[in-house]
Amino acid sequence: MRSTRTALSGDDTAMRPIAGSGIATTLVLCFAVALLEGLDLQSVGVAAPRMAREFGLSVSQMGLAFSAGTFGLLPGALFGGRLADRIGRKRVLILSAIIFAVLSLAAALVSSFGALVLVRALTGVGLGGALPNLIALSSEAVSPKARNTAVSVMYCGIPFGGLIASLIGIFSAAANFFDGVAPTPLINAADKDARTQVSAYAQYSGAKIGAGWMGRRVVTDSTATPNVRSNLFFVGASYTVTPAFIVDGEVFRIINSDHDTRAMMGTLRTTYFLSKRSSVYAQAAYLANSEKARYSVSGGGGGTTPGAGMGQTGVMVGLKHMF
Repeated sequence: MRSTRTALSGDDTAMRPIAGSGIATTLVLCFAVALLEGLDLQSVGVAAPRMAREFGLSVSQMGLAFSAGTFGLLPGALFGGRLADRIGRKRVLILSAIIFAVLSLAAALVSSFGALVLVRALTGVGLGGALPNLIALSSEAVSPKARNTAVSVMYCGIPFGGLIASLIGIFSAAANFFDGVAPTPLINAADKDARTQVSAYAQYSGAKIGAGWMGRRVVTDSTATPNVRSNLFFVGASYTVTPAFIVDGEVFRIINSDHDTRAMMGTLRTTYFLSKRSSVYAQAAYLANSEKARYSVSGGGGGTTPGAGMGQTGVMVGLKHMF
């Protein structure tokens, strides 16, 4: 038996376009929320070493802290789905996003292990409340023919957010490339941390060249906070090969007088624009350290700092979208 469907006046479900301004906005926002979900879920693993050190956590406690957010997903999804049927999916999605955003930030302010577990569990409730509404909104925004694609693209935001969290962990600065020492607080009112920057650029046709200097001076009377006198010089250029393809490069030279360390880094990047807001890029860099220097291409993220006097090569590829 073959069934047929007659489109009635005002019934635009079958005729709805696959992509339009309003539909694209809905899908992009759903993807962004899914990306934040993946970022939040993976961020606990990135913060694990410091969490264990700050709270003195055992292996079993670490497991509980990691899984607390997952525990909240199920009740959040059940409650979020039922509430959406009453007050609307968009309202529940906005409320869920606010909940997990606020609680994610609150996790950085807790002072005990119990509070950490509670905050992470409540964050999971917000994450769970958002998930079924992301699926529903993505599928309802497009025609039936494109629903599977829309939901699949939205779901890609979760692993992509996890990837971003992982990259943050890799490239987070345990040691600051700008001055070569970890950031330290100023203890006395007379302590000074002055930073100065001077830069300029010139542009002609599709080419642009720029140069500049950044200087930092930290002066204290405390032995806990080291004095710093560092100068970072840089020069770079970019060239628009075609309206969609840009090549740019930059060379940095840093000199830290108080620590007798110097380094030079060169980087080259290519960018291809898929649209006005989206682009893909690939970047490679090489850094050469002086005899005592241990600067890193990635800013000194955990496990990435080279030995004194050693060079380092870095490669990065990515997808960029401007909202």
